[in-house]
Amino acid sequence: MLSGFRTGIDGTIAPLLRDYPDHPNGPVIMVHYDADPPTTTYTVFFKRDLVCPYPLPRPPTWMPPLSLRDAAELESEIFDFVYRCYLGKEWKMAWPYHYNLIGKIWRKRLPVSGAEIWRLASIHALPHEWKSDLETTFERGREILIVAEGRRPIKKKRLRSFLLE
Repeated sequence: MLSGFRTGIDGTIAPLLRDYPDHPNGPVIMVHYDADPPTTTYTVFFKRDLVCPYPLPRPPTWMPPLSLRDAAELESEIFDFVYRCYLGKEWKMAWPYHYNLIGKIWRKRLPVSGAEIWRLASIHALPHEWKSDLETTFERGREILIVAEGRRPIKKKRLRSFLLE
């Protein structure tokens, strides 16, 4: 289990009862956690819970050291920004979407740098010529929001890098 209050606990997929009803939250699996009594199972919802087979794969080098949920949400926001920059047949900077991205990162108080944002955006083929502008705009934009509104990034959200292990 990679999310929720049972994060880090190993378990085994248990058989789903034949008459188990379809759930409004989408597909589910039943899991028995190793630390629980043998007859206890829990429902895991794919829309809400993050699960992964064991052993965990090593995270990619471009992934910032954040929780999987924060990293997934950040990557989704960056993908949307990159998508907006390539509408049609050519790349065109979508500054309003970049500013929106800066605001979302600031609101979530994610402790990421402009270089990490660039590294994540560059895997989606953003033109390399934009690197300096994107990094600088991100750093300055977030700093303006911090000075004007407060809410510095939360350092505890930054995990120890998996790549150092």
